[in-house]
Amino acid sequence: MSAAKAKPTAADRLRRGGPIEQPHAGRSVSGGVRVKPVRVTVDLTPADYEVLRDFAHDARMSHADVLRVLIRLLGDDSVSNQVRSSVTQ
Repeated sequence: MSAAKAKPTAADRLRRGGPIEQPHAGRSVSGGVRVKPVRVTVDLTPADYEVLRDFAHDARMSHADVLRVLIRLLGDDSVSNQVRSSVTQ
């Protein structure tokens, strides 16, 4: 087997910076009125959190951005069916 890649450190995360420039106060990226986001807490196993953290670091995305994209993908029937079948197993 190949050697495991080094886990990102806090310094690595700081060096990569913010994933996207945030919109100015009162404006959204699309130019409309900014809507206050809903805050959600997600309980993850340490292994699942490590997968999320490593993916986000490698993709240079925030954890929230990864979760937002995954939620949008649920609009695709094939993806939502895969999620449903994996949850019921």
